[in-house]
Amino acid sequence: MYVNLSTGVIVGLGDIKSANPHKSIPESLTDSQANQLGFANLYQDDKPNGDVVTLKDIEKISNAGEDAVYKRGWNVRGFTQGEEDANFLKAKEKVLDTINNKYDIDLGYLVSSYPKLERESWAQQNIEARDYLAWAKEHKDVVVEEGDPVVEVVEKPDTKVLDEILLGRNEGDGQESLEELCNKVITKSDLFASAQRLTGKRQRLEKIVESAKTQEELDKVSW
Repeated sequence: MYVNLSTGVIVGLGDIKSANPHKSIPESLTDSQANQLGFANLYQDDKPNGDVVTLKDIEKISNAGEDAVYKRGWNVRGFTQGEEDANFLKAKEKVLDTINNKYDIDLGYLVSSYPKLERESWAQQNIEARDYLAWAKEHKDVVVEEGDPVVEVVEKPDTKVLDEILLGRNEGDGQESLEELCNKVITKSDLFASAQRLTGKRQRLEKIVESAKTQEELDKVSW
């Protein structure tokens, strides 16, 4: 890098070439060559290690009568307490994002093929299916004839969501019964419920992350 001696602006070799279109400019300029073109070499130390490392302002290090030369060093300091706290919160957020992403991946095989609105109806489908099958087992085939003892007639439970689903599934020549649909709904529900161990795992890891006090504690958390 170089410094424009007229403006004090840091420039690159390409800028020097653009400012001198009719001159042949080598790929590396000596201090004297740079000065003759109106620029000065800018020397910079290798970046040191540290929590917060920033560049210092450029500093002229040549003496009068010598080729103009500039240098730029580094400021190095540790994190303030506020910065450490902010960095630790970001580290927690990163770990939580990783946990949640892995949770989504592991449960994805159960839900990825279903649209969001359909998934939102699963809980109601499950309630209706279980209520209907419980009712059907005890009351569906009950027939009350004249002269029979008084028998309490239990009305069929509400299955309005499943009824509408069944209408759509049976459009055309479909013959699926409500009982068959209920069994399928419950099978799917039980499969999803069995996978909720992963939900518990995610919640357990979330608590560990939230209660962590050190980076070492965070580093031990893995899916």
